[in-house]
Amino acid sequence: MNQKRFLGICLIFLIFIFIFIQPAYVGPGGIMTKALLKSFWCKAALTLMAITCLPLAIYVYIREEIVA
Repeated sequence: MNQKRFLGICLIFLIFIFIFIQPAYVGPGGIMTKALLKSFWCKAALTLMAITCLPLAIYVYIREEIVA
C-alpha cells in the first residue's frame, strides 16, 4: 500500500471518529464505584473479572521479569 493511500485512509478514519464519537457522561469515579458495589450482580461481575484477569496479569508480570 502506498503512503498516500495509507494517509488518506487514516485521515478518513480520524474524521469519522471525531464526527460520530459520542461523549461519555459519567459521574465522579468514587461515587460511581460506591453505588455500583452495593449491587449483588456488580459484585459478582467484578469477582468474575478478577478471577479471569488476575492469573493473566500475574503471568505477564512474571514473563516481564524473566525477560528483563
